[in-house]
Amino acid sequence: MRGGLTSLIACLVLALPLAGCGGGESSRPPPPTTSANTTRTPATTTTTAAAPPRPRLAPLRWRQPTIGPHHDYHVNRVVVHDVAKGKGPKVGIHDYVLMDYVQGDWTRGLTIYDAWDEPGPVAGVILAPIERWRGLTIGMRGMRVGGRRQIIVPPRLGGILRAHADWDTYLVWEVALRGIYARGCANSGEPCRSGPY
Repeated sequence: MRGGLTSLIACLVLALPLAGCGGGESSRPPPPTTSANTTRTPATTTTTAAAPPRPRLAPLRWRQPTIGPHHDYHVNRVVVHDVAKGKGPKVGIHDYVLMDYVQGDWTRGLTIYDAWDEPGPVAGVILAPIERWRGLTIGMRGMRVGGRRQIIVPPRLGGILRAHADWDTYLVWEVALRGIYARGCANSGEPCRSGPY
Protein backbone atom coordinates (compact mmCIF):
# COMPACT_ATOMS: atom_id res chain seq x y z
CA MET A 1 0.00 0.00 0.00
CA ARG A 2 2.78 2.35 0.91
CA GLY A 3 4.57 1.60 -2.37
CA GLY A 4 1.42 2.45 -4.35
CA LEU A 5 1.01 5.79 -2.53
CA THR A 6 4.66 6.63 -3.16
CA SER A 7 4.27 5.81 -6.84
CA LEU A 8 1.16 8.05 -7.04
CA ILE A 9 2.96 10.98 -5.39
CA ALA A 10 5.97 10.50 -7.69
CA CYS A 11 3.69 10.53 -10.74
CA LEU A 12 1.96 13.70 -9.55
CA VAL A 13 5.27 15.46 -8.86
CA LEU A 14 6.55 14.55 -12.31
CA ALA A 15 3.26 15.46 -13.99
CA LEU A 16 3.03 19.00 -12.57
CA PRO A 17 5.90 20.46 -14.60
CA LEU A 18 4.68 18.70 -17.71
CA ALA A 19 1.09 19.93 -17.27
CA GLY A 20 2.42 23.45 -16.93
CA CYS A 21 -0.47 24.68 -14.77
CA GLY A 22 -1.14 27.30 -17.36
CA GLY A 23 2.58 28.04 -17.85
CA GLY A 24 4.57 27.78 -21.04
CA GLU A 25 4.89 30.26 -23.90
CA SER A 26 2.14 28.89 -26.11
CA SER A 27 -0.56 28.85 -23.45
CA ARG A 28 0.03 32.34 -22.06
CA PRO A 29 -3.17 34.46 -22.20
CA PRO A 30 -3.00 37.57 -24.37
CA PRO A 31 -2.28 40.82 -22.57
CA PRO A 32 -5.27 43.01 -21.73
CA THR A 33 -6.32 45.32 -24.58
CA THR A 34 -5.47 48.94 -23.90
CA SER A 35 -4.96 51.92 -26.14
CA ALA A 36 -1.22 51.73 -25.48
CA ASN A 37 -0.69 48.26 -26.85
CA THR A 38 -3.37 48.07 -29.53
CA THR A 39 -2.29 48.59 -33.08
CA ARG A 40 -5.18 49.27 -35.37
CA THR A 41 -5.04 48.78 -39.05
CA PRO A 42 -6.98 51.50 -40.84
CA ALA A 43 -9.94 50.20 -42.75
CA THR A 44 -9.25 50.23 -46.45
CA THR A 45 -12.78 50.16 -47.80
CA THR A 46 -12.38 52.99 -50.24
CA THR A 47 -14.14 52.17 -53.44
CA THR A 48 -13.40 54.01 -56.60
CA ALA A 49 -16.68 54.66 -58.33
CA ALA A 50 -16.26 54.11 -62.00
CA ALA A 51 -17.85 56.68 -64.27
CA PRO A 52 -21.07 55.42 -65.78
CA PRO A 53 -20.66 54.13 -69.30
CA ARG A 54 -21.32 56.74 -71.95
CA PRO A 55 -24.68 55.96 -73.55
CA ARG A 56 -25.17 55.64 -77.26
CA LEU A 57 -26.46 58.97 -78.44
CA ALA A 58 -29.57 59.33 -80.55
CA PRO A 59 -28.66 61.02 -83.84
CA LEU A 60 -29.22 64.74 -84.27
CA ARG A 61 -31.61 64.88 -87.21
CA TRP A 62 -32.46 68.59 -87.22
CA ARG A 63 -30.73 71.79 -88.18
CA GLN A 64 -30.27 74.43 -85.52
CA PRO A 65 -33.61 76.19 -84.93
CA THR A 66 -33.92 79.96 -85.10
CA ILE A 67 -35.72 81.99 -82.45
CA GLY A 68 -38.29 84.31 -84.01
CA PRO A 69 -39.95 87.24 -82.20
CA HIS A 70 -43.46 86.65 -80.79
CA HIS A 71 -44.86 89.99 -79.58
CA ASP A 72 -47.69 90.23 -77.06
CA TYR A 73 -47.14 86.68 -75.87
CA HIS A 74 -48.49 85.99 -72.37
CA VAL A 75 -48.85 82.63 -70.65
CA ASN A 76 -48.67 81.75 -66.99
CA ARG A 77 -47.51 78.15 -67.35
CA VAL A 78 -44.89 76.13 -69.23
CA VAL A 79 -46.01 75.42 -72.79
CA VAL A 80 -44.68 72.31 -74.55
CA HIS A 81 -44.69 71.59 -78.29
CA ASP A 82 -43.40 68.18 -79.36
CA VAL A 83 -41.68 68.72 -82.71
CA ALA A 84 -40.86 64.98 -82.88
CA LYS A 85 -41.50 62.25 -80.34
CA GLY A 86 -38.59 60.04 -79.42
CA LYS A 87 -38.66 56.28 -79.00
CA GLY A 88 -36.09 55.96 -76.19
CA PRO A 89 -36.59 55.99 -72.42
CA LYS A 90 -38.41 58.85 -70.70
CA VAL A 91 -36.56 61.40 -68.60
CA GLY A 92 -37.57 62.61 -65.15
CA ILE A 93 -36.55 65.10 -62.50
CA HIS A 94 -32.89 64.83 -61.36
CA ASP A 95 -31.84 62.85 -64.43
CA TYR A 96 -28.51 63.79 -66.00
CA VAL A 97 -29.41 64.21 -69.67
CA LEU A 98 -27.33 64.78 -72.80
CA MET A 99 -28.90 67.13 -75.30
CA ASP A 100 -28.46 69.78 -77.93
CA TYR A 101 -30.34 72.98 -77.16
CA VAL A 102 -30.82 76.63 -77.93
CA GLN A 103 -32.11 78.97 -75.22
CA GLY A 104 -33.64 82.21 -76.36
CA ASP A 105 -35.79 85.24 -75.60
CA TRP A 106 -39.17 84.24 -77.04
CA THR A 107 -40.73 87.71 -77.40
CA ARG A 108 -37.70 89.50 -78.86
CA GLY A 109 -36.37 86.61 -80.94
CA LEU A 110 -32.86 86.63 -79.48
CA THR A 111 -30.60 83.65 -78.88
CA ILE A 112 -29.27 83.65 -75.32
CA TYR A 113 -27.25 80.44 -75.38
CA ASP A 114 -26.43 78.05 -78.20
CA ALA A 115 -25.36 74.45 -77.51
CA TRP A 116 -26.66 72.94 -80.74
CA ASP A 117 -24.40 70.61 -82.71
CA GLU A 118 -21.30 72.25 -81.32
CA PRO A 119 -17.93 70.52 -81.74
CA GLY A 120 -17.21 67.96 -79.03
CA PRO A 121 -19.65 66.19 -76.74
CA VAL A 122 -23.27 67.25 -76.41
CA ALA A 123 -24.32 69.37 -73.44
CA GLY A 124 -24.92 67.59 -70.15
CA VAL A 125 -27.59 69.00 -67.81
CA ILE A 126 -28.99 67.69 -64.52
CA LEU A 127 -32.72 68.38 -64.61
CA ALA A 128 -32.94 69.92 -61.15
CA PRO A 129 -36.01 72.08 -60.50
CA ILE A 130 -33.94 75.02 -59.27
CA GLU A 131 -33.38 78.54 -60.53
CA ARG A 132 -32.69 78.75 -64.26
CA TRP A 133 -33.48 75.06 -64.89
CA ARG A 134 -36.93 75.06 -63.28
CA GLY A 135 -38.99 75.77 -66.40
CA LEU A 136 -36.83 73.52 -68.56
CA THR A 137 -37.18 70.66 -66.06
CA ILE A 138 -40.97 71.00 -66.02
CA GLY A 139 -41.07 71.11 -69.82
CA MET A 140 -38.83 68.08 -70.32
CA ARG A 141 -40.69 65.80 -67.93
CA GLY A 142 -41.75 62.66 -69.81
CA MET A 143 -39.75 63.51 -72.93
CA ARG A 144 -38.22 60.49 -74.66
CA VAL A 145 -34.65 60.13 -75.91
CA GLY A 146 -34.48 60.80 -79.66
CA GLY A 147 -37.22 63.43 -79.54
CA ARG A 148 -37.24 67.16 -80.10
CA ARG A 149 -39.28 69.61 -78.09
CA GLN A 150 -39.94 73.36 -77.89
CA ILE A 151 -40.51 74.61 -74.33
CA ILE A 152 -41.78 78.12 -73.59
CA VAL A 153 -41.20 79.26 -70.02
CA PRO A 154 -43.03 82.18 -68.34
CA PRO A 155 -40.97 84.74 -66.37
CA ARG A 156 -41.87 83.34 -62.93
CA LEU A 157 -40.23 79.99 -63.84
CA GLY A 158 -37.31 81.34 -65.86
CA GLY A 159 -34.89 81.79 -62.97
CA ILE A 160 -34.27 85.50 -63.66
CA LEU A 161 -34.33 87.64 -60.53
CA ARG A 162 -37.01 90.34 -60.28
CA ALA A 163 -34.34 92.98 -59.75
CA HIS A 164 -32.80 92.14 -63.13
CA ALA A 165 -33.77 94.23 -66.17
CA ASP A 166 -34.86 91.08 -68.06
CA TRP A 167 -36.91 89.50 -65.26
CA ASP A 168 -40.09 89.57 -67.38
CA THR A 169 -38.51 87.59 -70.25
CA TYR A 170 -40.34 84.63 -71.74
CA LEU A 171 -37.70 82.01 -72.40
CA VAL A 172 -37.82 79.38 -75.10
CA TRP A 173 -35.82 76.17 -75.11
CA GLU A 174 -35.40 74.24 -78.35
CA VAL A 175 -34.23 70.81 -77.19
CA ALA A 176 -33.08 67.65 -78.98
CA LEU A 177 -32.74 64.92 -76.33
CA ARG A 178 -29.81 62.68 -77.26
CA GLY A 179 -29.34 60.43 -74.23
CA ILE A 180 -29.51 59.86 -70.47
CA TYR A 181 -26.14 59.72 -68.71
CA ALA A 182 -27.42 58.86 -65.20
CA ARG A 183 -30.59 58.93 -63.14
CA GLY A 184 -31.43 60.36 -59.73
CA CYS A 185 -28.67 62.96 -59.47
CA ALA A 186 -30.19 65.00 -56.64
CA ASN A 187 -27.79 67.04 -54.53
CA SER A 188 -28.11 64.76 -51.51
CA GLY A 189 -24.68 63.18 -51.52
CA GLU A 190 -26.07 60.01 -53.05
CA PRO A 191 -24.39 58.84 -56.25
CA CYS A 192 -26.26 58.90 -59.52
CA ARG A 193 -27.63 55.61 -60.78
CA SER A 194 -25.43 54.79 -63.73
CA GLY A 195 -26.68 53.58 -67.09
CA PRO A 196 -26.53 52.82 -69.88
CA TYR A 197 -30.03 54.05 -70.64
